[in-house]
Amino acid sequence: MKIKIDQNLPLFFTADLHYNHARIIQYTNRPFQNVEEMNEQLIRIWNNKVPKNSTVIFNGDFCFGNKFYECYDKLNGNIIFVYGNHDKPIPKEIKKYDVVEFSYKGNYFFCSHFAHRVWNKSHHGSIHLYGHSHGSLDDDKNALSMDVGVDCHKNLEPFSVEEVLEFMKTKTWKAIDHHSNEKLKEKIEEE
Repeated sequence: MKIKIDQNLPLFFTADLHYNHARIIQYTNRPFQNVEEMNEQLIRIWNNKVPKNSTVIFNGDFCFGNKFYECYDKLNGNIIFVYGNHDKPIPKEIKKYDVVEFSYKGNYFFCSHFAHRVWNKSHHGSIHLYGHSHGSLDDDKNALSMDVGVDCHKNLEPFSVEEVLEFMKTKTWKAIDHHSNEKLKEKIEEE
């Protein structure tokens, strides 16, 4: 879904907070003793970085159980939700998207919960931000993509758009022409 983002507001990205999910602490080696401490600290970390008047693209897996508003109401920023596989408890009145696409200060973004090999406008330099994998996927240095999950940030905080763009400068981006059948032609010729 193409959306409009206020170009004058700071922009942040994150995913996979898993509020109220006790086992995520051990799965991802988070430095918390229990789920209450994790919830409290992740809210504090978020609010220390994200101003109230900002936009946050949340790329899925917000919380477990039916305590959505206990965390949501405490967070700074206007949160745009991309639906994750653990987001069943997000209330119906909260707008959710499968994918969001938008331009922000000359950059085109494609945000989803899951990682993609190609995505809309990837061959034109669009940036793909995703979650779900908790940093377990190897980074593709040739793709303008990035796991923005909370476990991928050294401080467990949302990534600012500036951090994302700085990371993209480390890439050796190569456009993939997904309209071409050159690889298929090469394979047929080999046979």
